[in-house]
Amino acid sequence: MPGFLRLLPIFLLYIDVLMLQIIFSATLSLLLIGCGLTYGLCRTWSFRKLSRLMRRQAKEALPFVVPTAGIVNSPIAPRAIRPELSVVIATENDDWWIERHLPLWLQQQTTFPFEIVVADASDHEDETRNIVQRLQNEHPNLRYTFVPQTHRNLHPRKLALTLGVRSARAPWAVIVTPQSTPASPHWLQRMHQQCTEERDLVLGYVEATSDWEQPKAQLKSMEWQASNFRLWLKKHPAGCESSNVALRKSWAIQQGLFTDSLDIPFGECALLVSHASTERVGFALHPEAFVQQPLPDEPLAGAALRREERTLRRRLSQRGIHPLRCKKVASTVLYFGLVLFLGSVGFRTFQSWPEANAWFNDTITPLPFVPYEHWQILWDILPTLSFLLLIIQPWCSGRRIRRLFTDSPA
Repeated sequence: MPGFLRLLPIFLLYIDVLMLQIIFSATLSLLLIGCGLTYGLCRTWSFRKLSRLMRRQAKEALPFVVPTAGIVNSPIAPRAIRPELSVVIATENDDWWIERHLPLWLQQQTTFPFEIVVADASDHEDETRNIVQRLQNEHPNLRYTFVPQTHRNLHPRKLALTLGVRSARAPWAVIVTPQSTPASPHWLQRMHQQCTEERDLVLGYVEATSDWEQPKAQLKSMEWQASNFRLWLKKHPAGCESSNVALRKSWAIQQGLFTDSLDIPFGECALLVSHASTERVGFALHPEAFVQQPLPDEPLAGAALRREERTLRRRLSQRGIHPLRCKKVASTVLYFGLVLFLGSVGFRTFQSWPEANAWFNDTITPLPFVPYEHWQILWDILPTLSFLLLIIQPWCSGRRIRRLFTDSPA
């Protein structure tokens, strides 16, 4: 008891400093925890509905698929059979890709007839026509159409895509790019599962691949697509990628096809599907329904792609569509928490370090000097832990988004 009485004056001396320290640390901790929760709500937990949909589709079984492709082995004349799906590939001097990837599309194993429509807008030196004519001998469900040289006053590939969709014989047209490849021989069967009567649009996932490590670009592609899927699931219009998109032909023609994007050489699918009713949009998110598309390896091509993405986002924002709004809010919150923590560290430094306090008093404004005691470390632990939890949120978010579309989070 006498020892406690000797410590009482010291306790009363530091009571004000202690209370201020507790209030400051508690307030800072609550603000940082609030920033972390806001970031997690916008970036990590907002994809739960999408994750449940993907898990449910991953369990869906396929019907028995005979090892044939389309209408090749049918006893009826191939031209007399109306396909149920048309795969449209618009090309513009893409003979290198066509020669390597077109056989993969033709080898799809389905329980229904389908056709491949190659819409060509290449110049005379391109070999796409010869490649398609050579493959037509073995695949009667392969068709070829082209844009005449005299009608190429606009973007040739955009005209080729319009011509390909209009010439499709099936009620559904699935748009893919020459650079993309199906993830499995059952890709078209998985897309067909989602093309039902109550839908006008089916969106699939496009996996960004690369011959060398580009984790940031791949994660950016995942974030863009996941954000669009999340908006569609919340019954808000959104965009999509330029490949692995199935359109009901009658609906697409009624919307004017790609007239919204005739003045730009990209964004045709994203601007078209933004007109769709959210009640009539489906998703093909089974891993076998994925399409793989390489990222540009050259720095100049990557810079051009980023400019195209910014232009497309600006076009979508003019229609009130902001797929990356949650990402921007989360980034703002993250930077606010970082500035808040660093500001508090700087304030404590100028307050308790004699040299820094003297410079602050002489240069800026008078600031009371409060020496930093060892026991104050106990009250600094909580905001420090809160700050650490905040700064690992981007890593957790990236890990969760990768887990949506890949088996490994790395």
